[in-house]
Amino acid sequence: MIVTGLAPLVDDASDRLILGTFPSEMSLGKKQYYANPRNQFWKIMDKMFGADYSAEYEIKTSELLRQGVALWDVLQSCERIGSSDKNIRHAQSNDLYSFLENHPRIVQVFFNGICPRELVHKLLLDLLRNEKSGFLVLPSSSSNNSHMQFDEKARHWSVLKKK
Repeated sequence: MIVTGLAPLVDDASDRLILGTFPSEMSLGKKQYYANPRNQFWKIMDKMFGADYSAEYEIKTSELLRQGVALWDVLQSCERIGSSDKNIRHAQSNDLYSFLENHPRIVQVFFNGICPRELVHKLLLDLLRNEKSGFLVLPSSSSNNSHMQFDEKARHWSVLKKK
């Protein structure tokens, strides 16, 4: 069965975008980015910006937007058994071209792991040639990324902070 992802979390002040692959089953069910408590995303955001990872979703996302950080996924829809990116079939990408055009303040795009970067390369190669945006792959915040300890992940993610 084909399922559809979440709407972007963005506002006019966003100047950085974090791209995931596609929401987990739990995230889709709750209609929340990174809803699985084992995913370290919100814990990393807490370390970066003080976005209390135990707070209500609306509070965490408001703080992220206040910091100028937007969230979205590379894929608009797909067929997938379970939540693993390796099980994705029949993928349709979001219109990242129009998204970046409609949000001209976004000048940096960060991939949450290698999979979203590979999908952009496969489905939207011209996007990577876009001179206005910088692209950087960060270690996946997923609990499946167990070869890297939390502190090391957070150190890599610190590039998200404004200089």
